[in-house]
Amino acid sequence: MSVPMSENRLNILVVEDEWLVRECICLYLREVGCGVLEAETGEQAVEHLRGSEPIDAVFTDITLKGGFDGWDVGDAARETSAWHRRSIRFGFCPFAATTGAGKPVSRKTLRSVGSLPRLPPPR
Repeated sequence: MSVPMSENRLNILVVEDEWLVRECICLYLREVGCGVLEAETGEQAVEHLRGSEPIDAVFTDITLKGGFDGWDVGDAARETSAWHRRSIRFGFCPFAATTGAGKPVSRKTLRSVGSLPRLPPPR
């Protein structure tokens, strides 16, 4: 479920293939006043990034089911001209990644997609 996006608040694209995790993240973001777009797959996320909705930040799982993973979403965000036009509001493209897979992610890899520091997997 998506809530209406607005130019007057932070609009976040949440990419997570685990339904319950995605719902918890989206519920929290809505409660703090963010506009939220949801994507279950990397392919859906890329469609949103190329669409007309204003997206100010991306929060994605790294390990996604399907053909695209979170790194692919980050690459697509960087390459999407609409994303760059929208990010002018802040002067940068916020991208946060998390994974429950327990695999370490290097800072170099995070920097390469413009990611914020990785959130640790839940214990």
